[in-house]
Amino acid sequence: MQAAIMDAYIRELYKHSELYDDKKEPTIRTVDLSHTVIAENKKPIEFDEDSEQKPKELGTFKLGEKVNVVGHIITLTNVHYTKERNEFEETQPKEVLGFDIEYQNGTKEERVVSAGDFEVYESKGEKMEVYALDTLTESVQAGKHVNGPPAFGVTDNAPYEIFFTEYTTGSKAKWIMEVK
Repeated sequence: MQAAIMDAYIRELYKHSELYDDKKEPTIRTVDLSHTVIAENKKPIEFDEDSEQKPKELGTFKLGEKVNVVGHIITLTNVHYTKERNEFEETQPKEVLGFDIEYQNGTKEERVVSAGDFEVYESKGEKMEVYALDTLTESVQAGKHVNGPPAFGVTDNAPYEIFFTEYTTGSKAKWIMEVK
C-alpha cells in the first residue's frame, strides 16, 4: 500500500512540473547512495483498496480471556482501584483504576506496547486518561511476552469499557470491567 501511495504522489508531482511530457508516464528509479539503480518502474503501481484488511469489531471479552487482536495476544486481569497516587500531578483523579495486562507479540516484528494503547471509557461514555504511575511500556520482540499494569484516572462511574485497537488494521477488542 505504501509503495502505491508514494508512486502516485511522485507521479502527480512530476505531472505538475516543467518536465512533464503529456505523451508518456515518467520512469521512477530507486537509487542507493552510490547512484546505482536498485529498481525501475515505468507504469503506475496499481492499488486495490478492496485487498486491504477491513477493521473488525472482535467482540466483548471477559477478564482472563486470551484475545488475539491481529497478532497482539492480550489477557486482562485483576481489575482494582488503587490508593497509589502521583504526588507530582496538579489535579488528582477521584479514583485510579488499575488492571494487569499480559501481552504476547504474535506478529513477526518487534512491537511496543504501553498503557496508552488502551482506551478506557466510563459508564457515561467519557474517555478516561492514562494516569502517570509506573505503568506498562515495553518493547516486545516477535514471539515474546510481557506483563505489567496500566493506571487510569477515573470518575468512579463503573462499569468501564476498555478497548485495544490494532493501529494498522483498526481491528478492535473490548472488555467490560466492573470494579468490586
